Amino acid sequence: PDRRVTTPSHAGESIILFRKVTVHPFNMANMAALIVPGTSLGTPMVGRLCQKPGLVSRQLACNPIRNCRLPHVSRANRPRQLKVNAFAGGSFDAAIRENVSAKMERRNVYTGHDWVEHRSSLRFVRHLFSSFSSQTYRALLPAVGFLTFVAALAVHLNTPAGAALLASLPFQFPARLPMTIVNIPAAALSLLLVFRTNASYDRWWEARKLWGLLLNRSRDIVRQSLTYFAPQQTRLKNQFVRYVTAFNYALKVHLRANMNLDEDYRTELTPVLEPNELEAALNDPHPPNHILFVMSQIVQRADLKVIQGARIDENLTTFSDILGASERILRCPIPLPYTRHTSRFLFLWLMTIPFAIVGDCGWLTIPVTAFVATALLGVEDLGVQIEEPFSVLALESICDLAANNNRSMYAQQDRAHLLCENNDQPTRHAHQGVRLKRLTHSY
Repeated sequence: PDRRVTTPSHAGESIILFRKVTVHPFNMANMAALIVPGTSLGTPMVGRLCQKPGLVSRQLACNPIRNCRLPHVSRANRPRQLKVNAFAGGSFDAAIRENVSAKMERRNVYTGHDWVEHRSSLRFVRHLFSSFSSQTYRALLPAVGFLTFVAALAVHLNTPAGAALLASLPFQFPARLPMTIVNIPAAALSLLLVFRTNASYDRWWEARKLWGLLLNRSRDIVRQSLTYFAPQQTRLKNQFVRYVTAFNYALKVHLRANMNLDEDYRTELTPVLEPNELEAALNDPHPPNHILFVMSQIVQRADLKVIQGARIDENLTTFSDILGASERILRCPIPLPYTRHTSRFLFLWLMTIPFAIVGDCGWLTIPVTAFVATALLGVEDLGVQIEEPFSVLALESICDLAANNNRSMYAQQDRAHLLCENNDQPTRHAHQGVRLKRLTHSY
């Protein structure tokens, strides 16, 4: 079960549990009421979201995630609620669950140890024995099973009993086909598969670069806000950092093909946003865009210098560009006629192979056909799976990493200010001068 806190009272308990703080004598619900005392959507609400409450101690704002975000529970460990198809007797729902489980297994985040294992010379044996548990091969079982049946039929038709069956038919059906029929379209089919796979990989890599840029910009904009905002604007700092974190999680939910979209939004954003902020985001038809707009309003209320506001606005524009580019990848697949033609061409070609090789292979036609079908259909299936990259990429890890980095920078801002304080002691300045001379001499 998800252990993250969802109610204001529990949030207060979590603050006491994880960090020693000093809070003025009013609960979290009253503090939320100071921000949004029951409003509707639109700019007036955003204005109230960004108001500066008066009696909130600085210790309360020491964590940008409401001081109550527990360790993130991955989607693989959380139960998913899916709608049951009444017309399919639940089989459609089971297929969706299996597909979601297969994609979860592909969301890998590598470390140094994983790369050592990845480069190991034993990978061939390891990958071979893991074929029986491969989700890709399991997904191909219906198609490969049908082609294996066609191969068995081709073998049977080339037996005396099969010849008698063909002779009884009112039309002439060939029991064998020349290899030329298989060889001629092979080159064109290989080009189609290569283009399909490369196009899908380009989409996957573009999505990965976009989310890498999102992680970098999230760190950068938090650093800018903690530096540019006035020291007394602790509430605005806290709110801005929380909204940066919320944007990452909201964008992840927005790009995932979930059936319970509102439920996922609430699950991901509850530990990050205040109750009133959460309801405002959920009531908006486009939560990521709403969060971006609120961040712009927070920057405006911070009353920064022009150059500082422009720097932060550049990062917000990058957030908007990442959102738009991700939606483009999600909503615009590879042209469907190309995908359909490749799938039909490949499947029909595989159906002709048994009749072309049965004369040379005999009963071995059945395993040979199954092997070739698994190999080529696997290539085509890999292209289809990574064509929509957001359900394959480990977006949970990227969001959690951004949240941890934001939390760390927010918690360390006071210490960073102490390290940068001016010290008028002459011995210290002399020591720094010696270090500067040594550094210059070394270069």
